[in-house]
Amino acid sequence: DKFSISTPAWVYIQNDSDLFLQLPPFPLIVKPACEGTSVGINENAVVFTKDALYEYVQYVIHDLGYPAIVEQFIQGKEFKACYIGNETDLWRGLIEDVHDDGTSLGSDFFHYNAKLKRIFKKEKRDFSSPEYETLIKSCDFVFSLFSPADYAVFDIRQDVKGRYYFIDYNLDAT
Repeated sequence: DKFSISTPAWVYIQNDSDLFLQLPPFPLIVKPACEGTSVGINENAVVFTKDALYEYVQYVIHDLGYPAIVEQFIQGKEFKACYIGNETDLWRGLIEDVHDDGTSLGSDFFHYNAKLKRIFKKEKRDFSSPEYETLIKSCDFVFSLFSPADYAVFDIRQDVKGRYYFIDYNLDAT
């Protein structure tokens, strides 16, 4: 945690021998270190065992040709906070990725195929609601650090205890 901004524990894996590094606790999510838009992240990216971890890391390193990030998977809600503008004229929005019935993702996650097939839907959340006050203060602070950025998107997971974890901050949100 830097500046009281929580992120999931993670390690960078360049080759097979790096799997002997101290890993975060399971469940884990394995991601290509050099991709975006969930490329290389499919339904099997969240792993619960060492065998599944090894298999998915092999896929990322050997099949995709990228180093891997192995990160603690945060089960709970998944949000996107969007910012457009600057200090004098700023628009902010908040959406939650949910199941079709409106329930939170929980142990599901927004992977590449879910995006392609539109498996989950998005629901607007009230940015000014007191329940999001901590989240918004953190997003505002990080956005200010990158000033004069004019737009950005945060990917955030909230665990079952209500703690927010910043997964990604994208200044090139297209």
